[in-house]
Amino acid sequence: MSGLVLRDGEWIVEPDTNLANLELTTVDITDGSWSFVDINTDIKTQALEDGAVKVTTNAISSGVVNKFVHASYYGARWYKKLTDADGTQLTLADDFIMIVLQQPLSSSNPAPFGFGCGFSIAPLATGSTTQDNQGWSAAAVFNDSAGGSSTGRDNEFVQNVFSGGGVIGNHALTHDSITRAVLSYNNKKGIISSTISNKDNAISRAMITFTGSVDLYVQVGFGTRYDSVTALEDAEHKQKIQYTIIKLSMEQ
Repeated sequence: MSGLVLRDGEWIVEPDTNLANLELTTVDITDGSWSFVDINTDIKTQALEDGAVKVTTNAISSGVVNKFVHASYYGARWYKKLTDADGTQLTLADDFIMIVLQQPLSSSNPAPFGFGCGFSIAPLATGSTTQDNQGWSAAAVFNDSAGGSSTGRDNEFVQNVFSGGGVIGNHALTHDSITRAVLSYNNKKGIISSTISNKDNAISRAMITFTGSVDLYVQVGFGTRYDSVTALEDAEHKQKIQYTIIKLSMEQ
C-alpha cells in the first residue's frame, strides 16, 4: 500500500513501511566496519564466535573508568556512524527508534563486566552521562557478581538501560534470556524514552534531553555496573548483540 506523506511542505506518495520485515544487524566487531578504542588495554583478544561477540580481558583494575554510567567512563568500546536501513546518516535532528537485542552466553572465568549497545554523540570523549561527553544511551547486560570483586557468575546476568547518568532495570537473568530494549528519540523535545523487557520483567522511563543536529554513532562498550569490581587476566565474555533502527517522521 502507498499513502500521501507531507515532506518539506509538499505532498508526495510513498509506500507504507512494512515493520514485519525489519532486519536486525548482528554486531560483528571483527568485520572491519567498527573503530576500536581501548586506552586502558582492557581487551586481550576479540572475535565473533557462534554469532556472538567474544572477548578475553587483560587484568583490569577497579575504577570509575570502567563504569558505564559515569562522567569519567573511558572503557573499551567499538563505534561507527549510526545509519538507517537506507544507509542515511542519523543526527540529533532526526526522530528514530533503536531496538537492541542481547543474549548473554556461558563463558569461561567471567568477571562482573558486560556489554552495552546503543547510540552516542562523541564516542571518543571521556564520560557517558551528558551531551558534553559521549552522550551514550544504551542497553547493557552484565555478568552478575559472585561475591568476589573479580568473579562473575557464569550463568547469571543483570540487564539495564542507561542514559544521561540515569539507569532503569537491573533485572536478573539467566543465559537462556533474550533481552530487548527500545530507545526512542524525539527531536522535537530532545528526549529519549527507554523501555527494557525480558521474559520476566518490563520497565520504562524518560531519560535525557539533547539539542542540536550533530551526527550520531552506534556504540558498543565493555564495562561494569560498579566502580569497585575488577577482572582477572583471561576473563571471557560472550554475548549475541543485534540492533535495528526505525527512522520516523514527526511532521507538524
